[in-house]
This record gives sequence, structure tokens and C-alpha cells, in this order.
Amino acid sequence: MNFQEAPTILTENEKNSLRNLLIEWESIKRAVNVISNGNEPALFKEDEPVHSINELYNRIKNEVGVQMKVRKTINMNKGVGTALDDFANRYRVHKQDVIELALFDFFEKYGADYNDLRGRVNKNE
Repeated sequence: MNFQEAPTILTENEKNSLRNLLIEWESIKRAVNVISNGNEPALFKEDEPVHSINELYNRIKNEVGVQMKVRKTINMNKGVGTALDDFANRYRVHKQDVIELALFDFFEKYGADYNDLRGRVNKNE
């Protein structure tokens, strides 16, 4: 029996890895099709302002970007933590970026002393 006639035997781990790759590829393909057809899902309910996932990606790129980071440990409500995990996985974003944008919005709304926060952050202060 030469090499070309030999059956290919995959381990269970290799089979599972291939299955996972196929599943991941299908979700990526669906997302690309949805976006290319202009059917992006809104991130909020119909009665709220419409924000696309591209807007979120642009905000992360422009407002969070690459800058000096500091490690902080926080505790949060289990439901909020689960929602954050689900959102980050669904839209393939980093949880830290979502939290950072949420804090930018919070400080902009409630903290007059933090109005220039985005400018200070970009200067690595």
C-alpha cells in the first residue's frame, strides 16, 4: 500500500477541532452576508436610537484605540456580567473596550469634571 492509498485517520481531538472550525466559519460567513446585504442588526430596541455594529467598532477604534492601560478589578451583578459576556462573544469585541466606552458615556452624562476625559486618555494621562 503506497502513501496515496493509505486511509487518513484523525484523532477525536482533531475531528472536534475541524468541527469547531466549520461552525466558526459558518457564523463568520453568515455575519459577512448580513452586513454585505445591508441587513446589519440594530444593537438596541426599535424605540431606541439605532446604532449599528460598525458604529461600535468605529468607536472602539477611535475612542479606545491603543493607549496605556491600567488593570482594575471590578465586581458586578451576575446578570450584567452574563450580558457582557454574551455581547462580547456575539459581536467579537473585548469586554474591556465595551466597559471603557460605557464609562466614557457615563462620565460624559454625569461627570462635569470628566468632560475632557477622551482627550486626557489619548495623551496617556
